[in-house]
Amino acid sequence: MQGCILIAPYNLLLESRHESKSRAFYDIVSPASYLAFTHLSTLEAETGAEIVYRPFFPPCLFQTTGNASPITIPAKRAWLFDDFGRFARRYDVPFVMNTHFPFNSLIMMRGLIAYQETSMLRSLTKSFFEAMWTADTDLSEPELVAERAVAAGVNRADWDDAVANPAVKR
Repeated sequence: MQGCILIAPYNLLLESRHESKSRAFYDIVSPASYLAFTHLSTLEAETGAEIVYRPFFPPCLFQTTGNASPITIPAKRAWLFDDFGRFARRYDVPFVMNTHFPFNSLIMMRGLIAYQETSMLRSLTKSFFEAMWTADTDLSEPELVAERAVAAGVNRADWDDAVANPAVKR
């Protein structure tokens, strides 16, 4: 990809296709993505760039490529978790390592993908990130995920329909 920037050296990829528009690929269950997300609005304001948010589900990529998440390697996991804390302290970002991490984020990702072309995507993303990385919420439970979607302003029936949509499941 031409013009890519890897933010918070983990898994939020910012791709610049035009000078004023970039896509940010993120995994909602990733603490690194959350930490980077906390700075993207400032980046937009300071540069005038538009950031287009794109939810991304790394487990599918890992499975396709025969790789695994670095958190499956104990030494890398320990270093990453320490680094997340250092980043949060340095940039004064509220952060609590989720005691339920890692967990299956498939329902959240389906919802985010369903809403990725809507004005609700950023508020959904923010709601999920804050629940996971500042409030230590167990978002492996579909009911709690739906509650966070409603708190972000999404109609409950619309959310349920969106995450059950066969087109989103592909």
